[in-house]
Amino acid sequence: MNTDGIVKNWDNVKAQFSNWQVEMVITTDKTRRALEAKEYLRALHHSTGYVEETIQQLSKTWFYTWGVKWGFVAYLIWG
Repeated sequence: MNTDGIVKNWDNVKAQFSNWQVEMVITTDKTRRALEAKEYLRALHHSTGYVEETIQQLSKTWFYTWGVKWGFVAYLIWG
């Protein structure tokens, strides 16, 4: 079994993880501020940032985490 691709993908994920964490904090802050201001459409717009940043920052793991990512998004918004 050739594991070079797996190792390379894992290295990419590790390298981008800290950027993803920063973007999740920013997105959460924007979403919460919009919800506190009762600007629900704006909050919805900001909450799509979770998906966008996950695709950008963690593209290698995107297709393997469907259930986990939606649970995580719900936790970040309502948790």
